[in-house]
Amino acid sequence: MEIRLIDLIHEVQDAANDDREVVAALDDMLNRREEEYRDRRAATFAHARWLLGTLCLCAALFGGARVTRAQEEFPETTPQATSPEATPPEPVPPAPAAEEPDQPKTPPVSAETPVSAQEEATGYTFLPSRALFDPLLADVRWPRFSAEYQAYHKDPILGNVGGANFGGTLPIIQGPLPFEGRWEGAVQAGVFSIFDLDASSHDLVNADYFFSIPLTARWGWFSTMLRVYHQSSHLGDEFLLRTGVDRINLSYEAVDIIPSFDLWNWGRIYFGGGYLFDTDPSNLKNKYVQLGGEVKSPVAFWGWLRPIAALDCKRFEEQNWSTDYSARAGFQFENEKIFKSRRLLLLGEYYKGHSPNGQFFDRRIEFFGVGLHFFF
Repeated sequence: MEIRLIDLIHEVQDAANDDREVVAALDDMLNRREEEYRDRRAATFAHARWLLGTLCLCAALFGGARVTRAQEEFPETTPQATSPEATPPEPVPPAPAAEEPDQPKTPPVSAETPVSAQEEATGYTFLPSRALFDPLLADVRWPRFSAEYQAYHKDPILGNVGGANFGGTLPIIQGPLPFEGRWEGAVQAGVFSIFDLDASSHDLVNADYFFSIPLTARWGWFSTMLRVYHQSSHLGDEFLLRTGVDRINLSYEAVDIIPSFDLWNWGRIYFGGGYLFDTDPSNLKNKYVQLGGEVKSPVAFWGWLRPIAALDCKRFEEQNWSTDYSARAGFQFENEKIFKSRRLLLLGEYYKGHSPNGQFFDRRIEFFGVGLHFFF
């Protein structure tokens, strides 16, 4: 215990008015200092005991955790108490057969093992899980499953319209090409239909039937699709009876080619053209061109919701090369375990140009809409 004498004298002088009281005041002050010292020492010992107990408890818990983890990683096997007569002899492994130097080693393949993307990248693959050519998201006539609502702007016939589309691209076979390329043969099919939601029975207005045989090739960031396809259109009976529209049996075959260029991992651009033949009516002009692009966010919100936007433009000789615009933007839902190579998107859309719906091809329309689209 260290107590400065000068401090005690100053405190005693402050506490005592008479010099005769100095001794008593000094004795009382020393007693109080000794009590304070004992209290501090007791508190220090108490804190030390608490800290030591805490350290011991942590050490015990840590040691128990290490033992438990060691037992999980290296479980002990408890031999059963059996007599030597009941213990079967250990089997002797057969001697390895001599390998023939000219015999190639083939790893065992299970029938339940799925074909991986790496295996699909080499050799021939029947019914591959991924198509080489990505779908054109803003093309209103690309086969897909979708449900849409469309609000037509200043249209004399339609106002609120529902769209229901069914179809997709089914890859049949893929094979190798020079320079690390791949080719693919596939089929496409789809039905594109619209309904008049303002009618009392939601009349079917038009349904277009589409079928094609596409041949695709891809080299890294470049892909192209050449296809021959058929499209025919059919008016809904209730709509035809209610409106008395003159029916046109629109039908044709066509061939087109669409080269596509990937822009790193955030987008693509494409352009191409087509030619109609065997048309009904026979006086339809034949040529058209198509171009567009897509962009997507490099970041997906929460790891599964990715913003995306797309634009598709078409120009037909039949419409004096005026441009039809189709724009879509929204979100793509992503989950590799659920969707794999398929794509599910929630998109808002805007369309302005000549109608893509069958015999209404000569009418200009404009609409806003929203839809859920599933590509595979």
